[in-house]
Amino acid sequence: MRAEVPRQDVRIGGVAAARPEARHNGDGFAGEVRLGLRGGVLVANPIPEADAIPAAEIDARIDEAVADAARAGVTRKDVTPYLLARITELTAGRSLTANIALVRNNAAFAARTAVALAALG
Repeated sequence: MRAEVPRQDVRIGGVAAARPEARHNGDGFAGEVRLGLRGGVLVANPIPEADAIPAAEIDARIDEAVADAARAGVTRKDVTPYLLARITELTAGRSLTANIALVRNNAAFAARTAVALAALG
């Protein structure tokens, strides 16, 4: 069985969240601990809709940046900084705004989850 995991850099319609509220994550984490399960829990928290860039648009800019990096001979540890900067240029700063919104949204969701977990004792 194959499950699709939502990407965090874009919002993709039709992907349902299994645990859309932080309190549900707290319950899930606590349940795993109580049962002695030795696994992990994947939480997919999408970018806020107001800051999202349509998947087709960002994918095209990513492909363009990757091709630019290859043409420029960018390799190894220089690839990620190059791609981030180039994608920011290609999106006129929208990708940077989207990434900052994602980080803030993830931090807020993690904090709500931690509070929910702490409330369970």
